Amino acid sequence: MDRQIVYPAQIPLDSDQLNAQRNAYVGLGQLAAMAYGWATVSASGFACMPGSGLAVVVAPGSLLAPGVVDKTAYGTLPAASSALVRQYGSRDPVTLDVPGAGATYSVYVTPATVDADDTVLPFYNAADPSVTYAGADNSGKTAPTVRQDAAQVGIGTSVPAGAYPLWTVTVPAGAAAITAAMITQAGGAPFYDTIPQLQVSVDSRVPTAADDTGAVNGRVSALYYDKVQQQPVVYAPSATSSGLALLVSQTFGATGFSTVSNFVYRASDGALQINVGSISAGVVADFAPVASVQAVQANLSSFQTTQTNTNATLSADISQCVSGVYGVATSAGDRQGKGLYQAGGSARPTFVYNNGTTDVYSALAYYADVTALSATLSTDISNCVSGVAASGDAQGLKLYQSVGSGRPHFFYTGGDEYLATYTDVTTVQANLTSFQTSQANQNSTFATEIASKVGTNTTNDGVNSPITYLGHNNASGAPFVISSLAGSYRIIPSRPGAGFNSISNMSTDGSGNIILKDSSTADAYVYAPTSTGTIAANGNISGGWWVKTGNILRQCLKITSTTVSGTIQITFPTAYADVPTVSAEWADLDGNSAWANVLTQNGAPVISATGVSLWARALGQGGALADSAGWGWVTVEGPVAD
Repeated sequence: MDRQIVYPAQIPLDSDQLNAQRNAYVGLGQLAAMAYGWATVSASGFACMPGSGLAVVVAPGSLLAPGVVDKTAYGTLPAASSALVRQYGSRDPVTLDVPGAGATYSVYVTPATVDADDTVLPFYNAADPSVTYAGADNSGKTAPTVRQDAAQVGIGTSVPAGAYPLWTVTVPAGAAAITAAMITQAGGAPFYDTIPQLQVSVDSRVPTAADDTGAVNGRVSALYYDKVQQQPVVYAPSATSSGLALLVSQTFGATGFSTVSNFVYRASDGALQINVGSISAGVVADFAPVASVQAVQANLSSFQTTQTNTNATLSADISQCVSGVYGVATSAGDRQGKGLYQAGGSARPTFVYNNGTTDVYSALAYYADVTALSATLSTDISNCVSGVAASGDAQGLKLYQSVGSGRPHFFYTGGDEYLATYTDVTTVQANLTSFQTSQANQNSTFATEIASKVGTNTTNDGVNSPITYLGHNNASGAPFVISSLAGSYRIIPSRPGAGFNSISNMSTDGSGNIILKDSSTADAYVYAPTSTGTIAANGNISGGWWVKTGNILRQCLKITSTTVSGTIQITFPTAYADVPTVSAEWADLDGNSAWANVLTQNGAPVISATGVSLWARALGQGGALADSAGWGWVTVEGPVAD
């Protein structure tokens, strides 16, 4: 495993940190390859459990899969194509929605490497180190800050390319929720035993020598059953030339032990005999003769008959007993009854049970005890007020006088209340009478104030709505109203200064003109709406602007004529309803004094509702007049159709 070397006063480079991380990354991957191999895919974790409804929850896990160090550049480090076992992780539980019932789905995991957590990073500013750049070259752009190897869990009817199966979820038709029985490990799922699981497997094996180098014991590598000899045999490389030896003929230990040759059945007395070489060893086990077995059988039959009679007697006796376990539900905390007897001290039946720690003795009542108590309760109850609920009311439980509050305290199922006394009622009545008098006076005051208020709609009829608030804005100096139909809007104040009259009314006509009425003279003044815009270049028109007030349109056109020609024809961008007025200003390109006017032919100006012809002249050298090439402004004004 490589490690970076840095030195005191060395200028730190970004590659130092990136290489340190890549070295650790490579070392971890090669360690994984030593454990699982360079081409093995292995998954750990990813337990799959039922979720809510048709969903499963997959626990965190990790995946080992073969790949390369870095397919793409890692920061400023170039891509590295060396083979490496890579680890992909899923840190948190993932809930997967099962697409539906009546199908089989696969839960799978896909390894993915992504550059994430994009952030605008601070960068060193060489020009002014006290002020950092925001992003590279102060671009303000974000950059990824971590390369993640993520194990992305998914579910589908099939496993996509590049993914590995983990679990199979079989959902019956009509199922509304996933159960544990529907989830099984998928075929080919890359799950392997962990080291603790492998240790359990090793511990369960038969111990054997570690190798064959010892002088006494040799290693057993396999255990078989020999069909020819009908004996179990072991494979021990150092035992024989073939490595096979009968399990019962193996020599054990050093000097003083003999080889076991076989087991035999001794017909004389039915004993099992073990032979060591040619010497008869002691009897390992005895088998009794048939007669002895038959005697035992007879004794057993006699015992069974006696026991049957005893059982019948016991059964008859038990049938007269009270069961101590009948109906006992231990899950609910029930206890078995152990005894029932007449106690001399209390002269009452006593029931005995064990509470799990000690025996408990409980005295039972006689019927006469119950009837006597019932008679006493009946007498007491006859003097009580019924607390039984009727028509769904809560049942009364008790009623007593509370010393603290000085009032009756009534308890019922679900709560309790204090009851009012006669004094409470008379006090409330006096307060109510006083309030009614005060309220009548207040209502009279309200009626007077309301009468002086401005009236408004009582309901919203879709056209007019009530004014819910009328106020005055101190900042703008204007009153405003709030209505549910239009919201908040200002009322324009008319407060003329010296020498001005106030406006008594403001309205609009059908053409959109604003009509203001003078409050002093009753004269009405009409103000047409005004709109403006620009004129695009077209032909000899290089630009301009327009303004429209009512139906009067003014177009200001910038005219450019680079050809020396006395006549300049202009087409109005917007035609007029009648012949407009035209005025022109002209400048000669040669710097001579120049002017332009409407061309006249046969005593009439060449002008119409759609265009005009100008005659541009300049005063040349020597005072001679000549046609002019130049530029100027032409103003056209007239009525247009609405």
